[in-house]
Amino acid sequence: MSVLNPDGQASNEDIIFLYRLVPGQALLSFGLHCAQLAGVPSEVIQRAASVLEDIHSKRPVRRMICDNLAAKDKQYQDAMAKLLAFDPRKGDLNHFFEDVFPPEA
Repeated sequence: MSVLNPDGQASNEDIIFLYRLVPGQALLSFGLHCAQLAGVPSEVIQRAASVLEDIHSKRPVRRMICDNLAAKDKQYQDAMAKLLAFDPRKGDLNHFFEDVFPPEA
């Protein structure tokens, strides 16, 4: 591990990031701790920790759940259901598009 010994002006609370790229995979990382020290928002760090846990457990990375994504998912599911139920030989295509893509107010 490389360490920079500053000229005595830095306190123990300061961190100076040193970068050295080497081939291979890191088995242990202090990335989350460094992100915290760098002021990355806690929500981002918590999500990164969750993704890291999934990867280490060889599980698929779970999708983030939030109200905006849930609403979009519902909108897409409804549109897909309407598309699958639409009969192009008997249905009114204009009405179908108005139903699936309503004009924005």
